[in-house]
Amino acid sequence: MAETVATPKPIERLKNLNLLQTDLTAYILEEIGVNISEHDAPKIPSNADDIKSSVSAHMAQASSKYLSANILQDKATGNYKAVVCLAFKAGPGGVQSCKAIIPTVHSNVDNPFAVTNEDVRAEMISHLMTFSHNMSESSSPIMPGSIIEVSLDNPNSYWPSGTIEKILKGRPDVVPEYASLIEGALERFKDIAAWVSSGFGFIGDQPASGPFTYNDGVSSVCKDSTNGGTLSPAQCKSSAPINVTDGMAEFLRTMAEYAAKNGLPTPVVTSAYRSNKGQARAVAKNWWINGGKSNWTVASATSYITTLYGSTKGMKYHNAFMTDHVKGKVGEAGITAAATMLDGESKPNAHTISPGTTVDLRLHHSLDQLFDGFIGKMPSQTVNGSITFTWSSSAGASYAGYILSEKDHRHMTLKES
Repeated sequence: MAETVATPKPIERLKNLNLLQTDLTAYILEEIGVNISEHDAPKIPSNADDIKSSVSAHMAQASSKYLSANILQDKATGNYKAVVCLAFKAGPGGVQSCKAIIPTVHSNVDNPFAVTNEDVRAEMISHLMTFSHNMSESSSPIMPGSIIEVSLDNPNSYWPSGTIEKILKGRPDVVPEYASLIEGALERFKDIAAWVSSGFGFIGDQPASGPFTYNDGVSSVCKDSTNGGTLSPAQCKSSAPINVTDGMAEFLRTMAEYAAKNGLPTPVVTSAYRSNKGQARAVAKNWWINGGKSNWTVASATSYITTLYGSTKGMKYHNAFMTDHVKGKVGEAGITAAATMLDGESKPNAHTISPGTTVDLRLHHSLDQLFDGFIGKMPSQTVNGSITFTWSSSAGASYAGYILSEKDHRHMTLKES
């Protein structure tokens, strides 16, 4: 009998699948870049006998005299991050509902994603909280592995029911293996265009809301300064040829081809290699924008620059800009001072390496979805959050990638490993 060889999965997806089965808090951090352990989670009171960690046991415990009258006393009852275990429609109106687990609240509950026995897993999931949202399925698709933000209907209990307040990530990077038993689940997961066309399912139920600002504008096809050709169908904000490595050129071109094939907008490069003075000018503009523009303040500008570049490098930029600015708008002397500072740095900025290993991509509403489909990993959904990934060129060369989620763009570095 011939040996069956498993189809290899991308390394990033294997990591997320492992986390889904072993550490839901780490899974959420990996999927959406949010550390939910920082949320003050209530602890389950227990008696000296230390009730066993199972859903059924906790259901029994919930009615016992050992529980306090309000187990969520002095705790938030909303804004919890939960992982969907089963999605379904409830009631005559077909309200989008699900069974989900909140890692920070249900910390002593067995992880249903780790259970291989179908009957045991089904029993566990049936006892989990039911969350509902009065939205149509097309506008709020979810499936096992989706990450949602929820509130609890009853502050005295975290078992009966709750409300889906927001879909943080409808299409997960990985699908739990038992999802293959759910009719249509795998087909839905693979249909990337359908997820995007709904305007939902990847980064929330209001794509334009949240910490980011979006620009869905289009530009012209990128010109490649290395060989005089183009990176079609990838687009660039500037008509000037961009200076990037062969690996970066292929990445941008093939990601744009993937976008076209899957009905997604073309990625737009807004910046690649630039001189130290060009880098200083770009940072100065962001120093003004993130400092508040017309409401610019030193405090806001300082916070932005030191958060992004660290206290040492950030203050070097800040002090240079402070030598010549009017309400945050930096003059040539301030830009020159920052460029001179960069000239003296032993470690060059990522954007000042030639040929370029770093590009900035305009943040349109579907860019993160595009990354998710192309590299198998979603960029962080918090400002200044970051992820790493791996990618292989058509020639078999391996690359290590890094994506920083800035407010209005994605900063991506790709270096051969």
